[in-house]
Amino acid sequence: MSKRKNRNQSPNIPQSTLDRARQQLGQAADEEAVEAVPEVKAAPARVIEKAEPVVAARPAVERRPRPARTSTTTSRSTSRKEDKHDMNYIRQRLANPTRIVTEADLKAEYSYVMTDLRTMGILATILVIALVVIEKII
Repeated sequence: MSKRKNRNQSPNIPQSTLDRARQQLGQAADEEAVEAVPEVKAAPARVIEKAEPVVAARPAVERRPRPARTSTTTSRSTSRKEDKHDMNYIRQRLANPTRIVTEADLKAEYSYVMTDLRTMGILATILVIALVVIEKII
């Protein structure tokens, strides 16, 4: 969202345009305003041989020092190597399971999944048949 501009500011229109608009409205142009705006003559640009660094506008005292960075990439790679999820650990866990789950346990716990899959299959079959019938009619 754009920032709302302050409407109390003076317009960004040249003084000559404002004077011409006032004359067209029948108002007298402010001659004092015309005299108050002197013509600015462009001075020739000076040639800079060597650029100087720009000084910060804010004092450096306001900024607190940033703490030194620690090496996180090496700690991440070593923690991955030390992690339990390497291939030997996975093979050992698969060969020696700590909990044995039977098919009857799975059927009892996830019977709703089979019901939902059966319902979706029936619905998909009905919709395909309906599409074929509509295609034959049209």
